[in-house]
Order: sequence, then C-alpha cells, then structure tokens
Amino acid sequence: MNTTKNYKHIFWDLDHTLWDFEKNADITLRLLFAQHSLAEVLQTNPDRFCELFSKNNHELWVLYNSSQINKNELRKLRFPRLFKRFGVSEKFVPPSIEDEYQTICRQQPHLMPNARLVLKTLQERGYQMHIISNGFQDAQAEKLVCANLDTFFQVLVTSESCSYRKPQKGIFLHTFQKCAAKAQESIMIGDNLSTDIAGANAVQMHNVWYNPNKEVNSSAEKPTFQIHDLAELLDICI
Repeated sequence: MNTTKNYKHIFWDLDHTLWDFEKNADITLRLLFAQHSLAEVLQTNPDRFCELFSKNNHELWVLYNSSQINKNELRKLRFPRLFKRFGVSEKFVPPSIEDEYQTICRQQPHLMPNARLVLKTLQERGYQMHIISNGFQDAQAEKLVCANLDTFFQVLVTSESCSYRKPQKGIFLHTFQKCAAKAQESIMIGDNLSTDIAGANAVQMHNVWYNPNKEVNSSAEKPTFQIHDLAELLDICI
C-alpha cells in the first residue's frame, strides 16, 4: 500500500480519539460515587472505583466488539460486574446507576488535545468527515451535539445503525456507500489497533493509529501512519 495523500474523505473513531472518554467517564463516576455513598457501600475510594470501572468497561467492550455480548447485556452487566470486583453483591447496585451514568457521561464535553483545532482546520481544507463507531447510536449522536462536534461531520455510522462492528468489513463498506466514498480516496483515524486499524487494513484503506500514550504495537496490524498528537494529522492530510 503506498502512502499518497490525495484523500477526500476522513473517517474518525469517536471515543478515545476525539471525545475524551477517560476524562468524561471519570467526572461522571466521581459524581455517582458521591451521590450513591459508594465509599460506604464498596469500602473504597473514588480513585480505585474509577480504576476498576475502566478495566471492567474495557473487558465488556472487548466482548461486545467480538460479538460475544450485545448492547443490552453490556449495559446490564457493567455495574453488577464492577461491584463484584469489590466483593459486593449485585443486589447493592443502585437500580438507577446505569441510566444515570449514560445520561451524565454522554453530556460531558471534554475532547482529546487539539481535537477541535484539527477538525476545524481539516474542514477548512475541504475534507468530508465522518464517524465510524462501535458505540451506540443514541449515545454517540448525543456526545457529538453536547461537545459541539456535530457540525464537522456529514455521516455518523455506528455498529448499531448498520449491524456490523469494526473491524468487520461490512461497517466500512456500508459507510463508503452512505458517503459515496472509495477506500483509495479515504483515511481512517482511530486509537484501537484491533478495531480501527484492523478494519481499515481489511478494506485497503489508509489509516492513522492515534497513540497518545506511545504504546508499543505488539499486534499483527501495521498502521499506515502513527501519531501521538492529533495535530500531527495536519501534516498527513494536507
């Protein structure tokens, strides 16, 4: 695959790539921790609560991305599994906490560094930009609006809206058709090697691994480009 730069369409992942999931979730979880007096229930502190939530949530999303659980199961399991990690029965999970988490978290506006600047610059350069996400349609649409990102994108495609999940080819082919785009004139930006980069490679589309933590790539997936700051994308999409 050559690395020419005559792109017309830029496809973005949302969570962890543009929308700062960790920060937004952290704010939400600390609020819920206080509201539900979870220090008393779980015998822990907010830092540990957020840390184990992140691990638990990641494990559930791995299961979802590999089609081992569905949307309802992910949401149903999230907090009961977390409580079990603290040795606390799921009967002590506040009945409303998952809904509260959904409502509060998706309304948080925090973005990854330089995200808005990069989107604005790329929009001014004439690129057509779209979202391809394994997230859920209702949540991702609301995040875009609440973070004032919706005006940057022509199309939002989620695993829920097309019945395919990254890295399956189907979600990319569906999005190409919806956007009237071709793989050879497109590029994908995402943080996840096993979904974003693997999926883009599968359809022979150039891609950018956004790797802000400078992790070592131990996978079989080889990204076309690797960046540690979104601003570096401006030297790729010129």
